[in-house]
Amino acid sequence: MLGAPDGGSFTVGPSLALLQTSYNWYLQDDWKVSRTLTVNLGVRFEYQTPFKERYNHLAYFDPSATEAVTGMKGVLLPTTSSHRYPSNPDRNWAPRVGLAWTFLPNTVFRAGYGLFFAPGSGGIGSSPGDLGSGSSVSTGIYFGQAPAAPSTPVAGASLTNPFVTGLLPYPNSLVGNGIGAIFPAWMTPMNQMWNANIQRSVTKDLIVEAAYIGSRGEHIWNNFTRNATFPQYLSLGSQLNNLVPNPFFGKITTGAMSAATVRLGSLLVPYPQYSGVSQTRASIGDSVYHGFTLRAERPFSHGLLFQASYTGAKLIDNVNERFLGGTNYINPYNLGLSRSISAADISQRFVSNYVYELPFGHGKQFLSHGIGSWILGNWQTSGILTFQTGTPISIAAACSRSRKRRRGCSPSRRR
Repeated sequence: MLGAPDGGSFTVGPSLALLQTSYNWYLQDDWKVSRTLTVNLGVRFEYQTPFKERYNHLAYFDPSATEAVTGMKGVLLPTTSSHRYPSNPDRNWAPRVGLAWTFLPNTVFRAGYGLFFAPGSGGIGSSPGDLGSGSSVSTGIYFGQAPAAPSTPVAGASLTNPFVTGLLPYPNSLVGNGIGAIFPAWMTPMNQMWNANIQRSVTKDLIVEAAYIGSRGEHIWNNFTRNATFPQYLSLGSQLNNLVPNPFFGKITTGAMSAATVRLGSLLVPYPQYSGVSQTRASIGDSVYHGFTLRAERPFSHGLLFQASYTGAKLIDNVNERFLGGTNYINPYNLGLSRSISAADISQRFVSNYVYELPFGHGKQFLSHGIGSWILGNWQTSGILTFQTGTPISIAAACSRSRKRRRGCSPSRRR
């Protein structure tokens, strides 16, 4: 596939023929310990490979491999016939246990715990963009190193010749450029869930329940920055924008890292031979949820059914889940600094619904005969009512470098 220059890049890449394998086994048993106690036991085993491509037109970033041009660790590599997956297959055991105990007449205690894993493997989903940089090569517009002054055009910059360092062939390690790719080490996002509730039949037409629900999310997906400036150098402040001699000049011939001088901050990173490295769907996040619910339910009786529930909860995380969009972490080297109320948190929620059969028509209390029963009979009304608090918003403020050095400066979430 060959494309004309459009939107600042020129792309050359093949079509893909993808294959992914998944095996899942599940075993469950219900054990009636006594007349009042039942225990549920189960276990699930999941094995899923990442995608592989018939002609090995995928790629991955190997942080331990040596990049040939610069001799630095970290390089974008294509898959091969002996290394067909961009990430390592993941094997997961997911046990589950539950119980139901009738400890008083008309009163049941239930509890459960389980591990659950997200579908997909290696960070690859249905979007072609999730394949990272391996299935295509894009040559970005590069006019040369910009002056240290911000928002200043490059001297002699011209759109008539945007590819001053040439076009990249396919395949390519893209050294000197910014990349987004899959890393070999990858873990399936996991969710531990547990709950306990007491349910009581107050009358034959009314059931009430009090419940606690908790969960812990681990290895949450996020497209994650892997080439940020090391924190120990942030105290240099504006000096990080100073132009310094490029140690890769003459070795790297394309992209931002091919210039004679580069910004100091671009060299004080884990992979200085790349202008940027983003791990596609890195499994690095963590979350915890606690919720308490009160619920009342009336089964359909005498023409009326209703349910009402109130939940008070809190969700805390350190990164946004990948599909929520955005990156909310402050420091990729210390995600604990970003631990706060989640952008998806809803602290209070009330939901009720009802179905009411109007008392008109044949066999009903009113208008059981005549033309009125034909017109008004057998009608019902229903509705759903929901009240909930809003999700948090992020409030950010600029702060001085001196304050950053003393205490740090980060966005906070408020309702």
